[in-house]
Amino acid sequence: MCDIKVAVEMALLRKIFWLAVFLIATLSFVVLFEKGTTDFIPNLQKQAQEFNEMVRAQFAPAQKSNKP
Repeated sequence: MCDIKVAVEMALLRKIFWLAVFLIATLSFVVLFEKGTTDFIPNLQKQAQEFNEMVRAQFAPAQKSNKP
């Protein structure tokens, strides 16, 4: 029984690892494609900030407008 639990945990860990690798590779590709190779690190930081803002905007509660 313990072996099955360990196998499930390792499978979950492996999936999380590959998801992280995919996200990092995708972000790097987007930065290279949109902004080129010059100043890669600052552009990567800008792109990560833009992504962070986009995610926060998607999950933020909608604000009610007072307009009729």
